[in-house]
Amino acid sequence: KMMEVNYLGSVYPTRAVITTMKERRMGRIMFVSSQAGQIGLFGYTAYSPSKFALRGLAESLQME
Repeated sequence: KMMEVNYLGSVYPTRAVITTMKERRMGRIMFVSSQAGQIGLFGYTAYSPSKFALRGLAESLQME
């Protein structure tokens, strides 16, 4: 459930707008993460990976 909300909840809207953004050659996408997306935290076994995935998505999109 955590991946659905934190990761896929950002992937689906991004996919919905990315084609138009590429055609127009303009636009910005912002993601909201947390410190748990920077380092693994004890007790956040479900939460941290979802934020790490979001960070990976953001970094990959930035390069594209």
